[in-house]
Amino acid sequence: PYEKITQERFATFKGKRYFAALEDNQIIAYLRTQENAENFVTCDAGTVNITGAYMYPEHRGAGVYTGLLSFVVDTMRAEGYERISVDFETYNPNALGFWTKYFTPYTTSVTRSIEPQILNTREID
Repeated sequence: PYEKITQERFATFKGKRYFAALEDNQIIAYLRTQENAENFVTCDAGTVNITGAYMYPEHRGAGVYTGLLSFVVDTMRAEGYERISVDFETYNPNALGFWTKYFTPYTTSVTRSIEPQILNTREID
């Protein structure tokens, strides 16, 4: 159902900073940070942005990701960042449940898609 991320493939990711949790020398979770992100509100020198995150389902619920996030927070704080931002899709129940436990929402947005059958309608009732 999903492709395992190997350390070799992980090492080829460029342009952003990655943190990973390993078990038996295998990546089971990662978190990506960068200074710029999708929201202009977070574009300042004191903010770092989490722009990617994933943990394989079979490892969820054991506190590993909380530990990874704690490590990233401590690292960013030591490097002088005052804020950490995360942009996630609220329609993803795992993301919504996790990120709102540790972060306070400061903006929300909604993207709507137009159903294909509406585009084929000539008259709107």
